[in-house]
Amino acid sequence: EHASLAILNGICSSSSLIPYCTLFTVFYQYALPAIRMACVSKFPILYIGTHDSIDVGEDGPTHQPVEVLPQLRAMPNLTVVRPANVEECVGALQVFAAQYTAVPRQTRGPVFVMTSRGELGLPYKGNTNIKGQDGVWKGAYVLHDCVDEISCLGKGSLFGARRTVVPDIVLIGSGQDVALVMKTKEILLNWSHAFNERLKNGFEGFPHVNSAAVPPLLKVRIVSMPCWELFDEQDQEYQDSVLCSKYRQVFRIYVEKAATKDTGHDKYAHLSVLMPSYGLSGKAADVEKKLEFTPEFIAAKVWASWMDRGRILPMAGDTADIGFSTWVSHLGRRAGAH
Repeated sequence: EHASLAILNGICSSSSLIPYCTLFTVFYQYALPAIRMACVSKFPILYIGTHDSIDVGEDGPTHQPVEVLPQLRAMPNLTVVRPANVEECVGALQVFAAQYTAVPRQTRGPVFVMTSRGELGLPYKGNTNIKGQDGVWKGAYVLHDCVDEISCLGKGSLFGARRTVVPDIVLIGSGQDVALVMKTKEILLNWSHAFNERLKNGFEGFPHVNSAAVPPLLKVRIVSMPCWELFDEQDQEYQDSVLCSKYRQVFRIYVEKAATKDTGHDKYAHLSVLMPSYGLSGKAADVEKKLEFTPEFIAAKVWASWMDRGRILPMAGDTADIGFSTWVSHLGRRAGAH
């Protein structure tokens, strides 16, 4: 592995050929010095890594690269793209190819495209007017908003339209985890509907109770974030429009089973659901269930965190939790203020 990537550095520095390499993602660790040299030199090399997470199968933790993605993201001049579907794969290749086709030529350095073992795809279509290959250039984009009508997103710019509906929860993912959070959204909406029905039934027979006593359905936005480096290059207005970071009450959760804890996700989210350790040997579905990376487990964690968000979301004047009195002081925020 190290020899092959070192050879790519030589090809890139001395010929007109376009160098690229394809390996299991975990085996790129053998070649990190060669990748580092390519980043230092800003060589436009394409790296393609497959089998990116815990869905490898019975090969087990030796082949499950749960820590490689954060390692690559930490390397300067390396653009790491983890696409969620075919459209985003196209966008990732366009980002790389632009170094050779743009006039004047602009070299950003090597590009690493990280894909999964199985088929990439989404359980249902997005409801925004942003295509995957366009979203990759922005680093992150709203794939499925908390409304079904595109008209309410506004008209005009493809990315700059002002949204009139503020979500309660923003679920962020990359790669195959985007499909995971989309399935999680379905479960959350079903739970929200069932909760409201039970609450409505509980108010029956009480005088002077109107529909305002029952909260609206949970509003969940899905954000696909294939590339941190490209997203960080965007202006603050665009970043805020995607993550709703200027709204204190919007709860952002990042789900990524190809990364371990304390690896930078807190920059984008209040809470992260990440790998706590190395993976396990077994069938993909069994491993995901054991490590709690199924839609049901993720939905339960999101729901519990949302109900307890009064303690999680920081606000001006907050003090440390000192018991029941502090919990009561945050009670109003638990019901949602926006």
